[in-house]
Amino acid sequence: MKKSKKNGGSNKLRVRQSDLGNAKTPNVNKEVLYDTARSVNGMTRGASQVAFVPIGHISLDPWNKDAERLGIDLPSEGVFWIKSFFILQSLQGGGIGRAAMDAVEDMAAREPLWAQTLMLDTVTKAHQTREDFALSTYGSIPKVRRYTRRTFQLFIKPAISSQITNEAWYSRRGYEPVITVPNYYDVWDGNGNRWDIEIVFMRKDIQ
Repeated sequence: MKKSKKNGGSNKLRVRQSDLGNAKTPNVNKEVLYDTARSVNGMTRGASQVAFVPIGHISLDPWNKDAERLGIDLPSEGVFWIKSFFILQSLQGGGIGRAAMDAVEDMAAREPLWAQTLMLDTVTKAHQTREDFALSTYGSIPKVRRYTRRTFQLFIKPAISSQITNEAWYSRRGYEPVITVPNYYDVWDGNGNRWDIEIVFMRKDIQ
């Protein structure tokens, strides 16, 4: 697993094929990115420009400008936000998501970041399991739901392989709910219908 960035953005992790064992990189994702990271883990570096096909994404950001308006009571320093976390659906269930979270939490806790508190947001358990939302957004009502992640940690694609919701998955990792916010993101399904979705902000103190 290798850390990289796109266009000098926030830290993210890149998983090499060797990290997957016998798993094959799926054909569904053909987007090619290039290593343009000018820093990794707070340290400057020269971008290699090496091409790679991403199988997921996770970022560790020192701020969340959009969340400032919520007035969440947080320490004045040492707070980092885990954002934009997803793993390709075809590769879920093999521990890649867990490994990515382990890596980003470890990176946050070490020098030079020395994070004290980690924050993230996700759709609430109650809304992730709403059958009307799943039916309108994905075209079917799943028997169980998987913790697929997409842009802004929001769009949850159900699948028959795991019964755990995003909120429950993060709770198992020690994240606790802080505040629930309705309509924090604009959520639209494929038919152009807007959905009222609740987002829960969660916190984990690591120092």
